[in-house]
Amino acid sequence: MEGKKERGDFGERIAQEYLSERGFFVLQKKFYTAFGEIDIIAWDKSLGEVVFVEVKTRWSMRFGWPEEAVDAKKREKVQKSAAVFLSEKYPHKMPRYRFDIVSVLIDRTSRRAQVYHFKNVEMGAA
Repeated sequence: MEGKKERGDFGERIAQEYLSERGFFVLQKKFYTAFGEIDIIAWDKSLGEVVFVEVKTRWSMRFGWPEEAVDAKKREKVQKSAAVFLSEKYPHKMPRYRFDIVSVLIDRTSRRAQVYHFKNVEMGAA
């Protein structure tokens, strides 16, 4: 599991398990639009919100924390892709929604992950 895609897929599986264990219901994975991809779209049962989740995974801290890789350009892409999802799935009544980041730091040797969940993150202007 050395490639970027494999690492990302592994991190997304960890994030999905993490969210499911905390009462989230995954609505869709890998939602693609012309603007980009949203890793996970979930329903937060406790708050009644659609949650757009960007997952960032790293093997080490060499280049900083995983969540630091969600730069302004990526945030804008996620925000625009979320607008597409909302208009397609909820054309008549806009649900409450928010943007979260799940940061996954994996130890290569033990394959254990540290997961950090950042809720209600500002993603940029529409």
